[in-house]
Amino acid sequence: MGIPQDYVEAERWYLLAAEHGHADAQHGLGFLHSQGLGTPQDYAAAARWYLMAADQGLPGAQHNLGIMHQYGQGIAQDYVEAARWYLLAGEQGHAEARFKLGVVYSNGQGVPQNHIEAARWYLLAAEQGNADAQYNLGLLYVEGLGVLQNNERAFMWLRIAASNGSDPAGWEYVAVRMTPQQIARAQEIARVCLASGYVDCG
Repeated sequence: MGIPQDYVEAERWYLLAAEHGHADAQHGLGFLHSQGLGTPQDYAAAARWYLMAADQGLPGAQHNLGIMHQYGQGIAQDYVEAARWYLLAGEQGHAEARFKLGVVYSNGQGVPQNHIEAARWYLLAAEQGNADAQYNLGLLYVEGLGVLQNNERAFMWLRIAASNGSDPAGWEYVAVRMTPQQIARAQEIARVCLASGYVDCG
């Protein structure tokens, strides 16, 4: 029989460790405050704890602090700071931060718009199994933004994204532009890509 979930008790223990500089505990406190678990929801407190953990290099905290800057939760909305924290987390391999870097580069939020950089970050996140990055990378291939236009690559990533829970209609949108032979090739590349754990994606 497991221990009953108790966010109030979790907050108490996190606080003891966080006050001694434990980065994971600081991150955990930030999460509890941001969600209102075991403590009243308080975005400003969440941002303070995330910052302490982020300054110690914890990528999850850096990513979450980026979100708070992007949406102005508990701190002033600041796209430049959001992008900076996403970059720090993304450089450490945080898949969701890499996806969000793709988004900010696509939209020019806090950084100059750059579809090549967007594609690079989407690819890194896509190869970690991030369905949203796989979907957005597929769309870049559809339009030829930041990459050479390629319906087979678009189909491949959109089909993989759909298999991971993203919009299932994306690959169908591309399929109508393709020959049966192109579709067959794209399906095979997608199969190999998934079977290899994104190591061999053509």
